Amino acid sequence: LIYFDRMEAFFPVKLVSTTIHTFGMLDDPCYILHACTDPSFSLIAAAGSNQSIKIYNYKDNLAITNELKGHGERINDACFFANGTKLISCSDDGLAFMWDIKSGDRFSWRVSGNEVNSICINKEETIIVTASETDIIFWDVQTRKMIRKFEMVQHTQDIKVVRFHPTNTNYLFSGGDDGLIAVTDITIADEDDCVIQTYNNDQSLTTFGFYNEIMWCLSGTEELSIYDLSTETRLGPLLNVREKYSTPEHPIDYLISCYFHQGLQKLFLFSGSFSGELQIWAIGTEMSLVQYLPSGHSDVIRTVLWDESNNTILSAGEDSRICLWRNTSISQNNANIPSPNYVSKLEEKKKTIKSNGNP
Repeated sequence: LIYFDRMEAFFPVKLVSTTIHTFGMLDDPCYILHACTDPSFSLIAAAGSNQSIKIYNYKDNLAITNELKGHGERINDACFFANGTKLISCSDDGLAFMWDIKSGDRFSWRVSGNEVNSICINKEETIIVTASETDIIFWDVQTRKMIRKFEMVQHTQDIKVVRFHPTNTNYLFSGGDDGLIAVTDITIADEDDCVIQTYNNDQSLTTFGFYNEIMWCLSGTEELSIYDLSTETRLGPLLNVREKYSTPEHPIDYLISCYFHQGLQKLFLFSGSFSGELQIWAIGTEMSLVQYLPSGHSDVIRTVLWDESNNTILSAGEDSRICLWRNTSISQNNANIPSPNYVSKLEEKKKTIKSNGNP
């Protein structure tokens, strides 16, 4: 396992490749609204404004391997199965799809009469979870039949993101427009008791993620919050990134995502401007600027992904561009470093609930 003490091993990065995402095989560009990668970082799925998903071979200069068509409206979320052979997606059309990446074969099912905002799958790949309005529904992976439905009374507005914790997949986290993150223990049958923890983020959530025992959250008002799940507390005050760090020369118009770099053991934040500048920040006791990247995009950046094994950052956005960024002066091949075991008070709450006579 290789740890890096200096960010010079990765930065500064520069633009090394650009691909234009187009309608079908035509030359007309279309927005990229969402992108994701398989766990091995071999394939990229990019959902366009034409309601289709293009599959790119990341290891073959982003060659297009397939185009998945079926959704009738905007695609909101997608994720790969662990082996990279299947993909699930959801859309404003109220449908969820399961795709065979190679053949393009698909199976769709009706989730809701309204938009389906988020979709994910558990680590064991037995359960698919969808979020629509304030409802969370569990589906059997093999049959796509409904297993159970939660009407999440804890959420007062639409749920926008559902994700399983990466190491304890009995815990499902949901967050949305009301700023609340609810933690559901899916092993508890009683709907009144299965929500074992809530976090009030104060502002509407756009996305969140995890590393070790930490959860990071981004809001639609450009605020960053970080929680210690082991103590169930927020680490420091809510940070308004735009208010504190935006400048006229380098405006922060939105936050994109965070990424915890295993080699550097450091959390990074990606932000952007309406003109397409990508900004990279290192998160510590204070935020510190790593690099401004003004040359790749010309519009809103929707997704940033980081391939540690090849020291490459991938970005995609509404200008139809997929950009690859890399420090070409230094090459390192660092192995993935496993996260520590997840231990938190959520386990204690689960035991307390069960000891009170609930299943």
